[in-house]
Amino acid sequence: MSLKLQKWISRSGWFVLIWVLSVLALSVVAYAIRLAIVP
Repeated sequence: MSLKLQKWISRSGWFVLIWVLSVLALSVVAYAIRLAIVP
């Protein structure tokens, strides 16, 4: 495994982690809003 590939994997890994966290946060917020609107 080359060093350049390793660096790219770690960088894209951070990007994927942030993307997954943002998607989870958005779904939680949407769920909370739906609960607030629909009693």
